[in-house]
Amino acid sequence: EQELGSIALADLLAQLAEAERSINPEEQVAELYLKFKALCFLDPASAHDLGALLIQASVEAPRAGLFASVLGTVGHSDAQRALIAAINARADDWEALALLIPALGDAATPAPEAVAALEHLIGGTQDERIRSTAQLALGNMARSVARSSPERASRIVSAVLDDLGRTNDEPTKRTLLLVLGNCGATEALPEIRPYLESDALDLRSAAFAALRFVDGPQIDALLIGALAEDPAESVRLEALDAFAVRAPTPTTLAAIAHAGRADSAVNVRIKAVEVLWDAHPSRPEAAQILKSILEQDQSTDVKRAVRARLEGDAESASAATSRPA
Repeated sequence: EQELGSIALADLLAQLAEAERSINPEEQVAELYLKFKALCFLDPASAHDLGALLIQASVEAPRAGLFASVLGTVGHSDAQRALIAAINARADDWEALALLIPALGDAATPAPEAVAALEHLIGGTQDERIRSTAQLALGNMARSVARSSPERASRIVSAVLDDLGRTNDEPTKRTLLLVLGNCGATEALPEIRPYLESDALDLRSAAFAALRFVDGPQIDALLIGALAEDPAESVRLEALDAFAVRAPTPTTLAAIAHAGRADSAVNVRIKAVEVLWDAHPSRPEAAQILKSILEQDQSTDVKRAVRARLEGDAESASAATSRPA
């Protein structure tokens, strides 16, 4: 409320129009994010107006990303209905759906109609980009409702497992493994396990990615094994990506530190630096590990990544950790 003051939607839209005409529209529009977000929280009905504007907005206009992000972050029932209406109105517009579907999937408490909207989209589209994006968002929803409504989460996970069991198409299998990763469902582990040893690199990488939200020390052990022993750099990177969203333990921290010191691939060592830095608030010893990496590593890129974090140089950190997709 303090962020919004007494500004109404019409005033914010006027400010937005001016920002979009400015020399640096993205920066100016980003400054309005908190105001639009506050408005949606304080006046849920305003979400309907933003949804209506989203239906008409060009995806190239900064407002499209702004409105989708605000509605997805706010996530209340009105915001979800606004996103559903925009998705239904633009059901064949991939560029728009690439913004709208993930926003709906980000809702903290997905409504049944939001789940139904994505399921309808998955069943009704011939565009694999739309289908896979909706599947991944549905996986997020399953994880979001797992505690409050485990039966709803289980139904989503079961459908994904059924699809995985039916298909022989490798790209489809990869997508479904990533969906299971978003679900974070322990019951999916028996179906994920065989792919951890797949000779197909894309499937093996996706299988380790699918472990990131699954709890348990046995998962930590699988990720530690991949990080230490898998010959594929992409798999080792997936293991580190998984550790990045898991609470660090002394055992996992030691494994990440070893990768940061000794992995043969510069990209893996840089990723380990990133994960160690993110862990240091809860594991202060990570900062000392980073200092030792700085002293010992011969790679200029690794040293730059460490210095960027230890010295608080966020811009250098971002450049140092970028890698090809």
